[in-house]
Amino acid sequence: MGFVFSCLLIMPKSFGGFELGSLGLSIKMVLVQLLSVYILMFIIYKSLKMNFFKLIFNHLKIITIIFLVVFGVNNLITNSFEGEIIITIIGFVIDFVILSLLVFKFQKIFGFENLEFNSIFNNLKKTVK
Repeated sequence: MGFVFSCLLIMPKSFGGFELGSLGLSIKMVLVQLLSVYILMFIIYKSLKMNFFKLIFNHLKIITIIFLVVFGVNNLITNSFEGEIIITIIGFVIDFVILSLLVFKFQKIFGFENLEFNSIFNNLKKTVK
């Protein structure tokens, strides 16, 4: 099935394909990866008797928020050098917030419980004030 899908994405339009070349192969790889991950997550959630559709709904909420942020930033910022700097800074801030949430929320999973991130964060807040 993957071979047929690859051929469909690569073949020229005269043979009924989409003529996407390497872009088509990368699209196929990403779609196959997403499909296999969600199938495995469904099996894991089913075996743990957890709600898989709640997970899908949360993923859709996150994707919607990301698209809204990207759409808003692209429409507000012009294609100038200053606009590119602002987009870069916004990207760094968003990455920092996401990584911070992951580290603070999942300390025990990553083995960071001995590093006391909360006390470090509180000291940083006191220093900034």
